[in-house]
Amino acid sequence: NDLREISGCVTAYAQSYKRLPASLSDLGKGSYSYCVERQDPATGNAYEYRVVAASRQVGSIQEGDYELCANFALANNPQVAGNGFTCAYDKWSRHEAGRSCDQETVVLDNLSLRNINQAKPIIIP
Repeated sequence: NDLREISGCVTAYAQSYKRLPASLSDLGKGSYSYCVERQDPATGNAYEYRVVAASRQVGSIQEGDYELCANFALANNPQVAGNGFTCAYDKWSRHEAGRSCDQETVVLDNLSLRNINQAKPIIIP
């Protein structure tokens, strides 16, 4: 499903660059260009993407929120979606007919891991 794939690209971009892309076209600047070409089949336009919270600190985690929207001609029933290729409870698979949006939180940076990776070895004589 396009939304799941775009979400994966946004998450990978955010983890690589430590920030959310300002728009989906920013994905074309990295190795995620295949996600930029995705179009909402109901409208023929690019999927809607919006940064909800660019960055916030939660303990040692820096995270951001974004929203993806699409227009659907038909509702997708969770019982029908579980076809071996799609998880029936995946938020990108469940939707009503019409415009539908889902929000996702992504970890931009984990400061505690950064401190561990930068730690200097202790030499014991």
